[in-house]
Amino acid sequence: MSAGPVFGWALSCFNEVNEEPPRTLAAKLELVRAAGCAGYQVDVPLDWPLTDLRATADAAGLRCLVVNDYRQDLDRFPSNLATALALGARWYNHHLPTALWGDPAAAAETVRTLRQRCVDVGIGYCVETHRGTLTQSLERTYELLGRVPGLRLWGDLSHYIIRGETYAQLRDLYQHLDGLHLRVANVDHVQPEIIPGRTRGLDEFAAELRTLAHGGFAGGVVVEGISWYMSLPRYDLHASNGRLLDLARSCFSVEQRMTGR
Repeated sequence: MSAGPVFGWALSCFNEVNEEPPRTLAAKLELVRAAGCAGYQVDVPLDWPLTDLRATADAAGLRCLVVNDYRQDLDRFPSNLATALALGARWYNHHLPTALWGDPAAAAETVRTLRQRCVDVGIGYCVETHRGTLTQSLERTYELLGRVPGLRLWGDLSHYIIRGETYAQLRDLYQHLDGLHLRVANVDHVQPEIIPGRTRGLDEFAAELRTLAHGGFAGGVVVEGISWYMSLPRYDLHASNGRLLDLARSCFSVEQRMTGR
């Protein structure tokens, strides 16, 4: 029976949340641990001294699952990769700059080089599916996959759903996923509050999680609801993320029991 995916929580979820006083790093990591997660995602450059983050996470029994390089600054890649290595990250998740749009062949060569540098130090390299990056559209994403055989993706499907694409149009991407961000979207909101029975798009997202589970997905699943994407009045973001994480666990575990894995 497959062990299934590994679950984590993005530390960026705690930024700018309605909380007084703000949580310490240790308190944030304790919430991640208490939620039953194996580890965390962290953005680079880091918001904390590297040694403090590593020591605090180690004390909480958490590992760095993924380093999230979202700044689209290729000059920072060497130092960000060094950070990922020092944190013991399992994956390096890359938002590729829109500047690469103009020359698909050169973009593919850049991606092959970056991926190899990660492989050389034992870290999995993924390109995130994200608006405003090289993977802005499905067409660009499939072109990149065609030019870089074996490239792995970190899927944030919300960025396509809000553009009007359907999950049926996305399913050819699933075989390329090493990771998934838990973020629900519909054509009006990139990130609504998670309220079972009320959130538009939540049932469809849950169905896709079961489809992924049925296909044997066993990568990283990281909840990443963050406050500055909200199109609704502010609410208890931590609770909403927790509900989404619980839903994802349920979808994967039920499907695994049904298929006997």
